[in-house]
Amino acid sequence: MGEVLQIETLRTVAPFFNRIIKPPQSTVFGLKIDSMQPIPGTGIWVWRVSGAPEPLDAGGAKNADGHQRKRRAETQMDAFVHQRYYPMIEAHEFSGFFTSARTIFATSLWMADRGGGSGGQPVHTLLPTTALAFELRIQDDPNLPKVLRPHTDEQLLHNVFGVRFAGGRFVRSSVPAFDADQLWCKIEFIGEPTSEWRNGRLTSYRCIEGVLEHEDPPAMVSINLWGEDVAVARLFKSGYYIGLVCPVVKPRAPDTPIEVEFGSQTITFVTCSIRRKASTAAASQFSIAQNESGFLDYRRYAHRVQLCQCRKDMINLTLIARIVAVSENLPYVDSAGTLDRYAVRIDDSTA
Repeated sequence: MGEVLQIETLRTVAPFFNRIIKPPQSTVFGLKIDSMQPIPGTGIWVWRVSGAPEPLDAGGAKNADGHQRKRRAETQMDAFVHQRYYPMIEAHEFSGFFTSARTIFATSLWMADRGGGSGGQPVHTLLPTTALAFELRIQDDPNLPKVLRPHTDEQLLHNVFGVRFAGGRFVRSSVPAFDADQLWCKIEFIGEPTSEWRNGRLTSYRCIEGVLEHEDPPAMVSINLWGEDVAVARLFKSGYYIGLVCPVVKPRAPDTPIEVEFGSQTITFVTCSIRRKASTAAASQFSIAQNESGFLDYRRYAHRVQLCQCRKDMINLTLIARIVAVSENLPYVDSAGTLDRYAVRIDDSTA
């Protein structure tokens, strides 16, 4: 509950050339940056994009590169680069970032004719958008297409976010070398779009709840999206990893969840759900360590929320709290019999 049903990601730019039906603004596109260059005589950068390969578990008959078999040559088109991403072009931490079959996920896309085509022909170009996330890839992902395996991002994850993937999750690898605020978390829950008052105006709002699973112990984080930034939530699902560079970190009281917002320089990265390779061992929903006394130790178990983060219609929660009161028996009685029932009052540092 709590997530809007997402339609399939379109991994082609062909719909933009349909003269009758244009893709709706809510469409999510998976695109590959084939090249990048400035428009001569200007300081404007343009990507040349095409459809990105699909993960190997997406269904349908595919080659090892992730493309459908017998697929025709992919349509390409230009896309203006938003100025927010210009610093990445020169930053040494992102050296080679745009020359490695880089995949982006984007929504709220518009196409326009920028003019200057040969013989007066239109030059169809996607307008710049910040409802965009750069995909980061790791070698441990069994569904990574063969064509993308030479281009993974372990070094960038280490340098920018200070994490690495090991043992089925991200762990701390070092202090990030990148000199900017940054955040790397696993998405636990995506709230419904709403409207709330902000600065005296009713503003679109959406919240993403995540967990910093590389911290010890894991910590919760709330990513608040306002106004036009709400659209970026369409790019994600529970179980994805999201990275933010230059988020706005909100002041907080001790023992309360971290809160961040998007700012004018925030850059978004994503790693889609990483499924482990098939195993002959019996599947389990739980992986909880035991301490030396044999008790279940939830300290490293990240899939939990605090009381202040509980929302209507959430299910299958793990809460760690202190029981402060238990009521007398309040039996539930119906035609099938009687069921003992007790009310429990619980408390944590956020309640």
